[in-house]
Amino acid sequence: FALTNALLCITVTGSTAKDKNLVYMYGALIGVTFGWMFPSQRTLCVAIIPKGQETEIMGLIMFFGQVLGWLPAFVFTAINERGINMRWGLASVSFFLVTSFLCTLMCGSYEDAVKSVEHSSEKYIAEYRRRSDFEGEDVEKGDDERAKTADTAAE
Repeated sequence: FALTNALLCITVTGSTAKDKNLVYMYGALIGVTFGWMFPSQRTLCVAIIPKGQETEIMGLIMFFGQVLGWLPAFVFTAINERGINMRWGLASVSFFLVTSFLCTLMCGSYEDAVKSVEHSSEKYIAEYRRRSDFEGEDVEKGDDERAKTADTAAE
């Protein structure tokens, strides 16, 4: 997405017919590249979140997405309203994308992240299964006791 955005800023220079056609081509490319970004982010997060903490971590992701999501649009709008060339406004969006990419590079290996949560996933599933079996026994006992109480009340 950042690369497509940067190419748009470099190659589209004015309002000629050629530039208008380039904008349509880049618009389609931006749609395709931006369209797969959100599902890919969610898939990555789900793969590396320890089981039992899905709601907590996804809540943090949503929170910071809302807190910081307005910033690129704000910078673009401020640049545009100051009368600065639109190419610089579009380039400012690429700055945020490149910054997030560089932060992602510091996160470490995907394989290591998956391995680090794998043991917690197995432990969580085993604990959940044990709890479910235990609760199922209580429910069955409760049903038997309710049946006896209903029989006694009917007599």
